[in-house]
Amino acid sequence: AERLRELPNRDQAYVIRAVGERRIVLAALESPGLLYSAQTLRQLLEPRFRGAMVTLPLLTVTDWPDLAERGEWGGSSMRDIEWLAERRMNLVEFHTEHRVTADGQPVATVDSALLRRGELHAVHMVPIISHLNGMGQRGVYEAFPELRGKGSAAVYKTPTADLVAPCASQPRLVEVLAGWMRALAATASVRDISCWLGELRQHCDCEACRQTGQFALEARAFVAAWRLARQTVPDLRIRVLLTQGSYDSNDRVFAEIPPEVGVTYY
Repeated sequence: AERLRELPNRDQAYVIRAVGERRIVLAALESPGLLYSAQTLRQLLEPRFRGAMVTLPLLTVTDWPDLAERGEWGGSSMRDIEWLAERRMNLVEFHTEHRVTADGQPVATVDSALLRRGELHAVHMVPIISHLNGMGQRGVYEAFPELRGKGSAAVYKTPTADLVAPCASQPRLVEVLAGWMRALAATASVRDISCWLGELRQHCDCEACRQTGQFALEARAFVAAWRLARQTVPDLRIRVLLTQGSYDSNDRVFAEIPPEVGVTYY
C-alpha cells in the first residue's frame, strides 16, 4: 500500500505478488486498480492453458498508467466500452440528446444503462454538449431567435440542414448552456461534461462578436454557464473541446479558460 500511494494516478495502480508457491495476491488502493490487476492476471493465464491444466506464473508486478485518462469520443466508442476497457482505456465521451423545448426550456437526457456499463469497466463516461454551430437543429433558434448568428458568415449550408453559429455575445446563450449542464448533472454519476466549440470557421457578424471573436466568446459562455450551474451542482466539472474552426484563435480561447477547466486539443 505504501508503494502504491507513491505512484502517479494511484487510483489505477496495482500490485501482483506471489506469496510462496501457492498464493498470488492482487492488491490496489481503489477499484479501478483492482480491476486492472485482475485483467492482467487473466491475460497472462489465457495462453498458458493446455486442456484442463494451466501453468501459473509466480508474479511480481507493479503497474500504473502515466496518463490519467486514455480513451476516445464519438465513433464506435459507446459500442466498444468493454473492448476499450480490456486495453486499459478509461474514458468515453458520448453524445447526448439535448435541445430546447418550444417554451424555451433546456432539456437533456442520459442513457443510465450506458453509464452503468462504464462504471462496471472503470470507464469514465462523459456526456457531450455538441458543436454550438448545430444549435439550430436543437430548437434553440426557434425558442430564442436572438441567438441565431448574424450575417452570411454565420451560415454553412449542408444538403440536409443549415448549420448556423450562435450570436455568442448574447447573455441568453449562457442560460441555455447552464440549463443543459444542470439537466445532464441531474443524473447522479454525471459530474464531468465535454463542451464543444463550433466545428467550422463560422462566426456571427454582429459588432460584439467580431470584436472579441466567435470561439473566444463561445468558450467564455461555456465557462460562465459552468459557474452558473455550479450554484446548484458544486462539484460539476467541464472540459472544452477545441475544433478546426477555433485553430486560428486558440490563444484567445485559452485566455478565457481558467485552470480548473479542462481542454481537449482537437
